[in-house]
Amino acid sequence: MMLTIVKEGLVSFKELEQKIFTSVCESGREMTQGVWNLVQKLGERIDEEEKEKP
Repeated sequence: MMLTIVKEGLVSFKELEQKIFTSVCESGREMTQGVWNLVQKLGERIDEEEKEKP
């Protein structure tokens, strides 16, 4: 499919490469942010449990 797009001249290989790179980076950023949010929530939960201990 990508080869067809490039061969037909719909976009250049460089443009296609840049779009793929941008998309993969954005996906990675979103996944990293999601994991970071979970880690922060877990840390907050642990902190609260530690405060409740005598």
